Amino acid sequence: MIGGLQRAHRHGQDGQVTKAEQVTYAALAERLISLGMISTDTADRVLGFFGDGLVEDEDLLWALEEFEVAVSIDGDKTDDLAAGYRSLLSAATRCTGDAVAVDDVELTFGLDGADILRFTCNGSVVQWSLEHRSGRHLDLMTVWENIDDLDPPNADDHRRFWPIERDESEITDYYVLATDEQALVLANEFDLRLY
Repeated sequence: MIGGLQRAHRHGQDGQVTKAEQVTYAALAERLISLGMISTDTADRVLGFFGDGLVEDEDLLWALEEFEVAVSIDGDKTDDLAAGYRSLLSAATRCTGDAVAVDDVELTFGLDGADILRFTCNGSVVQWSLEHRSGRHLDLMTVWENIDDLDPPNADDHRRFWPIERDESEITDYYVLATDEQALVLANEFDLRLY
């Protein structure tokens, strides 16, 4: 696990964020650009919607998702399990800049509760064995155990999906796509607990 320091707040030398004031969407975008995690086009798109407002502590993970460097999966009740998994897989594809291509997503329900999520990832068939609590909750544990199936496959692309540790009371899991170096910066400057 990569542990963090105090929450990041203001840019210092070399674009790093220091602890002085609350971080804004613009400052977050600038830092993500300096880390090579987003393009200026992505920053402009997000900032065009949010402006330079403050990123509240509870909104940081959501903001990273808006900048398309993180994905989430909701553990709350859902009426459509398949749509929940499709949403995760689609978000992961966008996050990787299409370095990962996912097709043919199919959720099969077993009679004994052993359900199967099957999809094609960069031409290879991937299969996840799922257990759905009461048939209305996505299997967050299986996603956590298999999220690396969605990591970019190119040997020159060292990004991977890092689970973000949160309080057990939280019902949404987040994963940030980053290299080891980028993950360390995010942990240190934004107090993210990555593992």
